[in-house]
Amino acid sequence: MILHQFQTSLNADNAYQSALPLIGTDDSVLFMGEALYGLLQTSLPRPSVPTYLLAEDVAALGLAAQLADYTQIDYAQWLHLTLAHDKVISW
Repeated sequence: MILHQFQTSLNADNAYQSALPLIGTDDSVLFMGEALYGLLQTSLPRPSVPTYLLAEDVAALGLAAQLADYTQIDYAQWLHLTLAHDKVISW
């Protein structure tokens, strides 16, 4: 089980597109920071695994209404999520 974390713009490089085929069915994805803006783009494919957003970043960027359909977690839940996975990869 791997937690894939995306913090930078999903369009800035090929990291997001390169990571998608590597995300396994037992993995999870966390979006935070600038990566949250990428979720607003309907042209980008979404992972079909559990997907989380860092709630503090969602609020700080004023995206709560636009990203309300996603599961948002706080810092304590993020820590728990990292411990629940065998590896954490930051893209």
